[in-house]
Amino acid sequence: MLNRTLAVSALLTGAVLVPPSIAVGQTTNAREESEARMEAARLRSAEMMMAAEIERASREIRVYDLSALAESAGAPLSVRFAQLHSVVEMDFSPVTETTYAVRAVAGEHDRLQTLLESIETERVRVFDEEAATFAIRFFLYSADQSLNPIVGQPFTVSDDDDVELLTTPQVTLSEETPAMVQVATSETYIAGYQPVVSDSAVGYQPNVERIESGIILQAAIEMADDDRASVELRAEISEAEIVEQTLKLGDATLPIGLPKTDGREMEGRVTLPFSDTPVVISVVQGLYTESDLLILAAWIQPVGPAPARTPRPVAR
Repeated sequence: MLNRTLAVSALLTGAVLVPPSIAVGQTTNAREESEARMEAARLRSAEMMMAAEIERASREIRVYDLSALAESAGAPLSVRFAQLHSVVEMDFSPVTETTYAVRAVAGEHDRLQTLLESIETERVRVFDEEAATFAIRFFLYSADQSLNPIVGQPFTVSDDDDVELLTTPQVTLSEETPAMVQVATSETYIAGYQPVVSDSAVGYQPNVERIESGIILQAAIEMADDDRASVELRAEISEAEIVEQTLKLGDATLPIGLPKTDGREMEGRVTLPFSDTPVVISVVQGLYTESDLLILAAWIQPVGPAPARTPRPVAR
């Protein structure tokens, strides 16, 4: 009687009757499949954890002196070590400024050791050649054309001359290692505004940017004879100015800065005697007026040959 009542109710409502035994079977199968998937995922996770533990257990820690990296090719240690790390997979942590503790499997340690030994061998070969080192001082002047500076000639200044010394940096370099020096100042300015909207008002958040003025110098040197060296210089000079203006935003009038830049490039190659008298290397049009000149000069003095180096142990 109950089944007849359910059948009549199903006909009236359009429902599909599923026998209780079939419904229970479908539910059991879905539960079993879900449990099987969970068990498989758990096993995969356990296998991955076990593999990671085995790999960690197979790694050992060795300490390396990476001074050769810092001294080879004139590159900073961080740059050379990043290049090395891209070749050899390893975990490292600094112990001192040039000493690192490295965790890796034995094969990776062997590769690292081979690379460091090849770098050290090349470093010793270069320094065994006793490349001469030099101190070079640059002079960047702004001067009137009436001074008539001549490239390759000494440049001397008297108290009556209309000359301004803009910068005079000094660096040490060798024949194998060019040098670069940058002298710059920076200035901030408001480049624009970002609206800030609240329920009752609208405000404006300034976008602050920075602009630099200064000089970038690059120098390479080569011995000409016992008393002179050939110097090649390249300079990039920039002068920045912020023009203050106002900006109308809604009912507000706000200050804004418009950057204006001017620049010059200077380059030259001259043979300089060892002395403390600046010699003109390059002359270009000035940044301010048509009668102004930018004069790049330098003097050079030998510091001494690089001391011979002996290989050091690179791992312990």
